[in-house]
Amino acid sequence: MSAKNWVLSFMLLSILYTGAALSQGNSLGYEVLKEPSGGVKLKISTDAAAAGMWLGVTAYVPNAKNGSGNGQSQVLPLKQGKGTYEMVYEPRFKNGTFEAAIWTKKLSQSECGQGDEACRKLGYKMTGMVSYVWGYLSNP
Repeated sequence: MSAKNWVLSFMLLSILYTGAALSQGNSLGYEVLKEPSGGVKLKISTDAAAAGMWLGVTAYVPNAKNGSGNGQSQVLPLKQGKGTYEMVYEPRFKNGTFEAAIWTKKLSQSECGQGDEACRKLGYKMTGMVSYVWGYLSNP
């Protein structure tokens, strides 16, 4: 291979590698499955562009009112790349809803503002949402 061809090949590979790195993002997918118990299983697929991110998932019973306490939340650390997480919910959540997000940071209670009521109550706060999905917890 001539020096000219080698340089052109190297430049092409560099451009392709840079393009792939720039297109790397964060994504969420989901599947809702029946559980033998009569409840539902939520299977979340993630693709995190960097290590140190967090997956937050909240499931709600049908007809839940905001702030009613009829939700169940989980926050899980993510590794860079693809991952799969399964959550099983009891029958009272069937036909309810869920929301899931990838967050860049989990703030401790001491890092939250003094007037942040939700952070004080939960003991943490998620910030920097980079991907979000919402859906129904139903499977025919």
